[in-house]
Parts: sequence; C-alpha cells; structure tokens
Amino acid sequence: MVAAVSAHDGRYVRVGEVLAVVESPGGRFRLESPFDGVVHGVDLRPGAAIAPGAVFAVIGAPDLQRSIWGSLHRLAARLSPMAPRADRNAQLR
Repeated sequence: MVAAVSAHDGRYVRVGEVLAVVESPGGRFRLESPFDGVVHGVDLRPGAAIAPGAVFAVIGAPDLQRSIWGSLHRLAARLSPMAPRADRNAQLR
C-alpha cells in the first residue's frame, strides 16, 4: 500500500531521490528514481494498493510528449528498505 507520495508532475528528480513510500507486510520501502529527469503522469495516491512492476509515472525530459510514453523503455524504480520507525505516520524525509 502507498504510504506517502513526494513525486508530482513537473518536478525535477535526481537518481536515488525518493518518489514514494510503500508499506508491505515486510516493512516500509522507499521507491527511488532510477535516473535524473522531470516527472510526468503521476498516477499514485496515498492509501492505494500498488502491484510489483506497476508503472506509476514517467521520468524524462521537460518537454516529453505523452504520445510517446508507451514506447519508452520501462525501468523499475529502486526499492530500498526504511529503518523501522515508532511513528508509522511520519512524513517523507
């Protein structure tokens, strides 16, 4: 389940930057950007379920046209575990 989302359309992100935080029975994980670029078409909301391998945004050049999104190579966001926290409602850091 999606716990928090920091990515939004038009935002420039760098490789490794946190796009969202997801919770699973195995813990909390950060979804990190696989490369530098501008975020387009974010389709992710806190509280939503997300399947492994789901595409929830496109990262590319600022002028990237929606018409070519389907032809882009899909590269998974990096997933990294978060340290356990006492406050499960803590904001993104």
